[in-house]
Amino acid sequence: VDLELVRADMDAPLPFADARFDAVTSRLSLMVARDPVSTTRELARVLAPGGRIATVLWASLSDNPWFSAPRDAIREVLGQDRASFASAFGRLGAPDEAAAAHRAAGLIDVGQQVLLERIARADATDHWRQIARDNGHFRRVDETLDDAERVAIVRDLSRRLDRFRESGTRMAIPRTIILVTARRPIATDS
Repeated sequence: VDLELVRADMDAPLPFADARFDAVTSRLSLMVARDPVSTTRELARVLAPGGRIATVLWASLSDNPWFSAPRDAIREVLGQDRASFASAFGRLGAPDEAAAAHRAAGLIDVGQQVLLERIARADATDHWRQIARDNGHFRRVDETLDDAERVAIVRDLSRRLDRFRESGTRMAIPRTIILVTARRPIATDS
């Protein structure tokens, strides 16, 4: 495989010629773009006529308690300043809103799909350990905690996640993304 990595600013023109690519993917970046429609329009510019784009975004915070519940527990225990990370999480998090941004960028055949998985966890302690290990935002917070703060966060998190407890003691915590697919028009498309 011939692979070239290029560093570019998603809020500026991309360093590629018009219609350079047959397909484009965007993974979680439109949430943090200054202007998601302009960024999508720029992705469409480098897409060949008839080419496809696939965009993945986190759904809203309410659809992602795997992320929002631990952040809310941090806020409750440590205060707003310590929980002020990842403010773009869930931006464009409604399927219709994400699809509308693609249409506004001039793309057609726009479709959206909500993809839900349930993360299996033994309990809130297990979830905190996993998210602090796998997610840089939570890892950075966890590295600064003393034992009493960690216990308090897990206690609050347990209260927040209790509604996802299934039979027995296991939890099934929702994690939801939105997939938007679209196509750049060909001159003959109406």
